[in-house]
Amino acid sequence: MRVLVTGSTGILGRQVVDRLLAEGYDVAVVTRRLFAAESAFAQRAVHITEWHPMSDPMPDGALDGVEAIVNLAGEPITGAFGPDRLARLKDSRITVAERLAAATRGRQIRVVGVSVVLPPESSGSDDILTDLSPRPELSSGLARDLLATEAACNAITASGAGVAIVRLGIVLAPGPLLATLVRLAERGRVPRLDGALIPAIAIEDAAALIAGLVSQPQITGPLIGVAPEPLPGAALSRALANLSRVPVALPLRLRGLERHIGPLAGLLYNRVRVVPQRLLDAGAGFQHADLEATLARTLSTVCGADGPDREPNARWRWLAGLLPSRSA
Repeated sequence: MRVLVTGSTGILGRQVVDRLLAEGYDVAVVTRRLFAAESAFAQRAVHITEWHPMSDPMPDGALDGVEAIVNLAGEPITGAFGPDRLARLKDSRITVAERLAAATRGRQIRVVGVSVVLPPESSGSDDILTDLSPRPELSSGLARDLLATEAACNAITASGAGVAIVRLGIVLAPGPLLATLVRLAERGRVPRLDGALIPAIAIEDAAALIAGLVSQPQITGPLIGVAPEPLPGAALSRALANLSRVPVALPLRLRGLERHIGPLAGLLYNRVRVVPQRLLDAGAGFQHADLEATLARTLSTVCGADGPDREPNARWRWLAGLLPSRSA
């Protein structure tokens, strides 16, 4: 079975390609980053086609033999955001979906796409959000844009093949989001997340879920793609505080964090328990369900040889002895 992957050169995309290959699929990718794809998949039997979806239709032959599409393409959602980037986030995803819809018209092709889980914008700490919950009232521009991109993805196969959309939480991976949090923490800027219930998932589990859905055409519609239990916000704050190179931490609040990591900052302050009920009902397994252990492992990778527990910078060491411990 041949599977076409878009967005294959991203952190999640590479993991998904590896997973599909490990499960015996014939994998093809379309990418605007030809050299990056050739480098990433040089030692793997991956069919690579260059495609610039914002200007060109799907290349002839790219869909030959394809029975399923994993659509991960789009402007990265992590990073500093302004109006222009928000527009690119929406336009890039909708344009890719529309190009795929035009190229697959009349064919039954299984489609698996990704989106972002969006808890209610106002809620109590006892609330639970599952795939079966009524859709919360969402007024933000990001929420509207994500729903629009999901609708575009759903329209790819109007000929009857099933479309599944995985609404991911924070993906724990050695990528830009955690790297940015580490850099801020080193300068003493740590978000206070006590009481937060962060919907998150290890990147290995995210890739396994996406690849697994390729062969489950009976599972359609939106699915929440997070671990069964959330990552406690206090655990993330504590881990980041241990990385500080200065003895006095300055709290980083939501608005300040949004300037550095973009709209995903809101998920770090979430207080609603998010449960992947449909995946659990379908028997999905989570090999990395212990998110605190996954966080520690991932931070060690991000920090490299320095490790997660470092002493304050030498210029501050004299002051550190006069002040309470950061963990106090």
